[in-house]
Amino acid sequence: MKTLFLSACLAFALGTYAQSTETAAPAQQQAKTQKRNLTPEDKATRALRMVIGQTGINDSQTQAVKQIFLDRENAKESARKANQGDKEKVKSEIKAINQKADDKLQAILSPEQWKRWVSYKEDQRKRKEAKRAEEGKGQSESEEDYY
Repeated sequence: MKTLFLSACLAFALGTYAQSTETAAPAQQQAKTQKRNLTPEDKATRALRMVIGQTGINDSQTQAVKQIFLDRENAKESARKANQGDKEKVKSEIKAINQKADDKLQAILSPEQWKRWVSYKEDQRKRKEAKRAEEGKGQSESEEDYY
């Protein structure tokens, strides 16, 4: 009787575990889809929150940084729409857009704030690469930015 009871408990636990792993993948996919479907304004606000949290910018810097990120996201969106079929061209244009935004951002942030921001971006890039390597994708860069 004990064996039967333990077997039933084990079967129930395994069934529950199997169901939980099957539903995790669609949830992750849904989160990625929601992240991609953000508007440029939402992406700029999200990036601004990251900068505020990592560098501690003041109120006068906040508006300028928000405008930089909004301009960057709008330019990236335009580049994606203009070059829908050519992934490499989109990638190179986005890299140039990000570089221009970084140059403008560096002019606004203090040297200490800039150092903290660059350090944060590098940590994020390393985490992303480690995650890709873990997943087996093996890609070192993506058209999506990491901040």
